[in-house]
Amino acid sequence: MAFQDESAVRLLPGLARSYAPIGRPPVMLCDTKNKDYVSISGAIISNGQFYFEVREQEGFKRKGLTRFLTNCRKQLRNDLLLIWDNAPAHKSQVVKEYLAQQNSDHPGIWLEYLPTYSPELNPIEQVWGYLKSKLSNRFFQNTKALKLEVIRVLKEVKKNKKLIISFFRNHELNCYQFFS
Repeated sequence: MAFQDESAVRLLPGLARSYAPIGRPPVMLCDTKNKDYVSISGAIISNGQFYFEVREQEGFKRKGLTRFLTNCRKQLRNDLLLIWDNAPAHKSQVVKEYLAQQNSDHPGIWLEYLPTYSPELNPIEQVWGYLKSKLSNRFFQNTKALKLEVIRVLKEVKKNKKLIISFFRNHELNCYQFFS
C-alpha cells in the first residue's frame, strides 16, 4: 500500500523564522514576480520505501501522471494499492483509460481515494513539509538550480528509512497506527 501525492516548489522562497543580530532583521533579495516552479510527485510505503520524480517544465497532469504510475510500479517492484487524493487529474479520462489497459486478470495498480479535503490523512504530505522546511529562507536563481536541490533533499529522505517510517507515526495520522 503506497500513499501518493503531487506538490510544487516555487522559486519564490518560503520564509521561516531565523536568527539575526539585534536591530538588523534579515533581508532576502529575490525576484517576487517570478512564479516559476518545479513539480514533484512521490509515493511512500510504511516499510520506508519512497519513490519520487521531479519535473522542471512538465507537471503531473494526465499523461505525465500515467508515466509516473508506470515508473513507480517498476521502481517499487510490486503491485500497488495506491491511496491518493481526489485531484482532478487522478479522475481524468486518461488515467481511467490507463487503468483499463491493465491486464484484467491481474491488474498492477489499484486505486483508493482519500476523503475530500483531507491532506492530513496522507503521510506523504509530511515529506513535502520536510522538503519545504529544508528549502525555506533560500533563494534559487532558476528552476534548474531549484530542481537540483529538491532532488538532493529527496534523495536524502529516500536513504533515511527511519525518517520515512516516522511520517506514518505523525500525531495527525492516528488512523494509520496499525503500521507500527
